[in-house]
Amino acid sequence: MLCEFGLSNSIHAQEVYWSQTSKFPFDAGAVVPTNCILVAKNGAYLAGTSDGAGIYRSVDTGKTWTQSAGSSWYSHCLSFCITKTGKIIAVMNRTIGGIDSSWMLGSTDNGAKFEKLGYPNIRAGKIYASEEGPLYVASDLGIYKSTDDGATWFSSSKGLPKGVANAVQKHTTGLYAAIEGEGIFRSTDDGATWKDADAGVYFLSTKDFGIMPDGSLAAGSQYGAFKTTNGIDWIPYFGDGRSIIPVLSVIGISDGTLFVGVNGEGGYISKDNGKTWAQVITGMKSTVINSLALDSNGRLLAATITGVFRSNPSPVGLLSTSTTSLEFNEVEVGKESILPVILSNAGDLPVSITGYKMSGSDSLDYYVKNSPGKIVIDPGKTFTLEIVFKPTKAGKRSTDLQCTTINNASSSNHIALSGTGTITISEVNFRFAYY
Repeated sequence: MLCEFGLSNSIHAQEVYWSQTSKFPFDAGAVVPTNCILVAKNGAYLAGTSDGAGIYRSVDTGKTWTQSAGSSWYSHCLSFCITKTGKIIAVMNRTIGGIDSSWMLGSTDNGAKFEKLGYPNIRAGKIYASEEGPLYVASDLGIYKSTDDGATWFSSSKGLPKGVANAVQKHTTGLYAAIEGEGIFRSTDDGATWKDADAGVYFLSTKDFGIMPDGSLAAGSQYGAFKTTNGIDWIPYFGDGRSIIPVLSVIGISDGTLFVGVNGEGGYISKDNGKTWAQVITGMKSTVINSLALDSNGRLLAATITGVFRSNPSPVGLLSTSTTSLEFNEVEVGKESILPVILSNAGDLPVSITGYKMSGSDSLDYYVKNSPGKIVIDPGKTFTLEIVFKPTKAGKRSTDLQCTTINNASSSNHIALSGTGTITISEVNFRFAYY
């Protein structure tokens, strides 16, 4: 069943947030997954891929790509960093005949040419370059450290449990490492010793760290994205901190914009410090964002399993919501309960909402109370919808609310609604007596 409120029979054509850069040249002609993306100091893009040529480079904002010299075919580039001296380091891996090989490459010409560095054959993931100079890499054997610009490496894992390290990041409160299945650990002596950060069970599978515009440390885990200013108290800023939302990448931009990449859901953007979020997957051919970066023109870059995507330069509206689902408490049949949903605009153009649709067999159990017809939300502004649940029957009642929009490039135009209708004991007794 479908309920409509003041709208036409069709959804307005949606704007597009992303555009794909050119495909990588590859002799097999297959789609080349991208693991990581880096913008060199001269503005060149570097894409670390699985298979393909390992590392691809573009000097024309993704219009064309070429293989970086020194990068071997069918190798995997897992992460990049730029050191204090300006050297670009790439973490590489390849498995041949069941034998796993790992190494690092270094470039001093913005990624045009790479040469092998003195890294031991230990599988590694994300690499981090501190402002002070030392480098840290998350490996299958914990954290490794270099104090000579990547020429040599040594273990820096005292106090860490055995396990795969997913990420490492420096913050004003210490050095942090994410160990798969164990959680987050902190070092206050630059990695010489580590202690459990007591972050809790919600960080057992933390995939990424990042420094946010307000100076806080962010962590993307299987339960959303969290941030801390003191290394002790972690506050969820994407998700409720309890529901599973597998965040793979986090980034913050100097203007206050926050962005997260979610496994299976693409990207989300917030311009109000995480109060509302806009899902941005329009124009993207993948819902898995492995890595994020900002180019020299302020455009967001996303490394996905189907290549590199770039945010479009044209201004768009981005409808954001304070939640993607509402769950009402139990409500007696025939009575009402009201919950609010905050709508905002994280884009640069006004977003118009011309109506709403309720879809599903229980659609008559819900309606929008304050529906003035067309709503225009200017950039940075908000509007609060009042959603009413009035069950017609006892039991679980669910539907989906979808907004019809104009000038909207986000996919955050629908909210899942659920609630439970109940009947009182007196009603039950009356019905039994009647029958």
